Amino acid sequence: MAWDDFYNQDGALTSQRKSEFVQTSDWQLRMHLLTLQGGIDLPFGLGASVVLPFVQAGSTRAWDGLKGTPNAGFDEAGTPLTSSTDRGVGDIEARLRADVGTLVGWKGAFAPRVNVNVGAVAPTGHFIVKGDFDDSRYASVGRGVWWATGGIDVSGPVHERVGYLVQGVIRKPFGTLHGVDGYLFRWGPEVRLTAGPTFQILPGRLMAALGVEWQWRDPGEERITSSLPVEPFPNGGGSFYSATATVQVQLPGGFSWLVNARLPFGFDVLGIQPVAGPGIFTGVTWSWSPASANDGKEIVAQAKALQPGDAAPTPLIAGLLAPGKVTIVDYWAEWCEPCKKLAPELERFATGRPDVALRKVDATDWTPAEMATHLAAVPGLPAVDIYGADGRLIVRLVGPPCFGYADHVPKPAAAVDAPASPTATEIP
Repeated sequence: MAWDDFYNQDGALTSQRKSEFVQTSDWQLRMHLLTLQGGIDLPFGLGASVVLPFVQAGSTRAWDGLKGTPNAGFDEAGTPLTSSTDRGVGDIEARLRADVGTLVGWKGAFAPRVNVNVGAVAPTGHFIVKGDFDDSRYASVGRGVWWATGGIDVSGPVHERVGYLVQGVIRKPFGTLHGVDGYLFRWGPEVRLTAGPTFQILPGRLMAALGVEWQWRDPGEERITSSLPVEPFPNGGGSFYSATATVQVQLPGGFSWLVNARLPFGFDVLGIQPVAGPGIFTGVTWSWSPASANDGKEIVAQAKALQPGDAAPTPLIAGLLAPGKVTIVDYWAEWCEPCKKLAPELERFATGRPDVALRKVDATDWTPAEMATHLAAVPGLPAVDIYGADGRLIVRLVGPPCFGYADHVPKPAAAVDAPASPTATEIP
């Protein structure tokens, strides 16, 4: 399949079919996009974001002219006469979003995470038709009308380090573009659905996702002159199918780097349309929270790994230790599959050992600053700290060694009957 060529519902246009319009020797649409996005997330599950795009749009139309008019599209040096570039701020988008699980208090090992969002797109980028061999294509900084948007993201774990992500977006335009002699154009609504697996290659550090994407665009409506009726736009709309792959790397200082590759593999277009080829997109994100700023000194102080004989690293953990007992502190998260396997073993063990107290610490939503404060130099979960009756650390276990926790718990001084109920305590 040839990419970046002209297609209709029957496939690629043949040279003979193209010649019915003009003798096209070269034609390109070029789009360069730099997007800045800022947002805020509140602890109780609400957030907002603004997207500011900077766009450079251009087109080159190089043809031999209409039949019987050779070289009508070139100057004496052979340069196309119909090249142009347009640049500026694109259409600004603002969204409000809600984490449904946080708002309603969903809990559980396999509880999905559901985020919904609504927003609007303002026509801040001006709309300019660039044209091509039949003057019906365009590359523009803006789309000229207001749009309403809505979306939903559903994600969750299915196995150790493996999860799923389903995303849906709908966009609906409001308004009409008007031109000379009664010309008008109305955009149609658009829908995009993406679904695929996600992978925690290095939990909290390296993530990846695969997906299949379907996009559908309504062709919209057009009226050429005031004397003609409004009719469906003949060269727009249809369905487009792509495979996607995404890799995200968590970097120090709250930064992360994202790379997304897109490979179109099918389409069903209406009329005559250009179809884009493979593409790669990349970006850098940065997150910050007031808590991380306030705790900066504490993070530096706790930068070294916890060692046997050390006291609890923070007042929070120190307050969990049971006086006169061995205390097992289990750090866990909803996305950590090994944590879910370890939890019932720890609870059974603590039930049979009245001299042992089990404390569970939920690190699901911890920021990098909180991880550095409580689990300095720990690459990921699960993590288990075992403290002696004197409040000093016996051992810190990370990863698979956590399942050997029993080997590090001191033997009881004398055999006693098991208590009627566990001594586990849940700490959010």
